[in-house]
Amino acid sequence: MSIKMQVITWGSLLVLGILASFFLPPYFCYLLGLMAVYSLASIGMNFLTGYTEQISLGNAAFFGIGAYVFGILQSLEVNSVLSIIAGAALSGIIAFIVGFLTIRVKDIYLAVGTLALPLLLLQVTKGMEITGGTGGLSVLPLVEQENASSVEVAIIIVIASIIGFVSTLIANSFIGRAFHATRLSEHGAVARGINVVKYKVLAFVLSAILTSISGSLYGVVVGYITPELFQVMVSVNFLIMAIVGGRGSIAGSLLGAAFLVLVPALFNVFGLAQWQQLGLGIGMGVTLLLFPSGLIGLISIVMKRRRVPVNESKPVAS
Repeated sequence: MSIKMQVITWGSLLVLGILASFFLPPYFCYLLGLMAVYSLASIGMNFLTGYTEQISLGNAAFFGIGAYVFGILQSLEVNSVLSIIAGAALSGIIAFIVGFLTIRVKDIYLAVGTLALPLLLLQVTKGMEITGGTGGLSVLPLVEQENASSVEVAIIIVIASIIGFVSTLIANSFIGRAFHATRLSEHGAVARGINVVKYKVLAFVLSAILTSISGSLYGVVVGYITPELFQVMVSVNFLIMAIVGGRGSIAGSLLGAAFLVLVPALFNVFGLAQWQQLGLGIGMGVTLLLFPSGLIGLISIVMKRRRVPVNESKPVAS
């Protein structure tokens, strides 16, 4: 897809999202905000898992870091943008260190190795007064006016759209191609002159930064953060979004985020909240059985079938 088409696509999503944030009922506006927030975490996980074949269960740590740094700095009256940047910078530094230390570890061993970070931070936040302990921390609204929640969701959609566009450019650049080559074959990538260690660490850092920004914006949408953000299941949810949406696809990341938010919400709407997890599990299983490449694979199939075949010229009978 050309840069022009990418601008049109992301611009259209941005306009539609902003309009929806002002016209949807409050509950659906809240869901829209969650989808925008989780899409960033899903893109981050996809850079790690979908593009470089690294499995991490530590992304909940960066999600929580982003949320808590934002909440704490905001309570100290630090500018919201600077608070988000501070959380992303801290997450990036930690990810660089962790990524460099675990770079030689692969597959399930990497997942277990990265698991230590959220478990450690879970206990730390529970025992610190500045984080609110087990009770958590309130997050102040970004704006104070009559339709504040709609304005906040619109702001989040703007941020998510810009980051999504930049992520698409990265995925289609030499960096994305290096990621893809690393995923296909590390030995082949080295033979082509690609510094595998450098790009695997870069993927880890990118993933952490995007997840941290997602955590900061999550606090804005929900208005309250707790140590439960560091739970392992949060990382698992990010992994689910990346896989169900479509590995190695930015658009798939958006679909995965929508899936994880909307499926439980539908059960809530129909008064079947107790069946949320069952419905989510069945939906995941059916999707991956029918479409191993994820929801983006389903979209590709639908688009191919809608194309009008070109009629082949037939010889004229003499």
